[in-house]
Amino acid sequence: MPWVAADADRHHKGLSPKQRRQWAHVANSQLQTCLDRGGAQAHCEGQAIRAANAAVNKRLDEALLDLDAAVELRAAITKSDDTQQRLFGWASIAVRKDGEALIDLQGDLIDITDLENAWYDYVLESGELNVMHQGPVRGYLIESMVFTPEKLAALGLPADSTPLGAWVGYHIPDAEDYAVVKQLGYFMFSIEGSAFREPL
Repeated sequence: MPWVAADADRHHKGLSPKQRRQWAHVANSQLQTCLDRGGAQAHCEGQAIRAANAAVNKRLDEALLDLDAAVELRAAITKSDDTQQRLFGWASIAVRKDGEALIDLQGDLIDITDLENAWYDYVLESGELNVMHQGPVRGYLIESMVFTPEKLAALGLPADSTPLGAWVGYHIPDAEDYAVVKQLGYFMFSIEGSAFREPL
């Protein structure tokens, strides 16, 4: 059955109109992928509903807003390798190529040095990926580089050749998980910890 946005309320309460549309898109895409692989209708519908619920689940994101510092990042997928089930993109951009600092979803600017240190902590502690911060590990970090002015100079690149930020690549072993994350078109990260906010 193709789901519509209104169907989301039967499976996940409290969603915004945008989240309902996202829920229907993910559910329908996952259902079709599962059916194309020969899955039974009932099994595929259950899997599609679970994937859609995970994609719009924001409860942990909201809880993170109560921490001293919780930076939420949306990383657009800019390159994919379907054969190897690998996805690549910017995890965070602190400064655009033109030198303009970016403001995150909480209205904060992230200093590239702070981002660099936070990202290294993430790589050292886990390097793992899950769906919207929920459920089991879905993927593993296979590539990461935080571009800073010093690294661009060391590479012999002009200062405006690339944004200052963290570039990542992930391997997602399970084909169904890979399909869901790729169809979302982005990763979501939350980097949490203690920090002092300074007014500009």
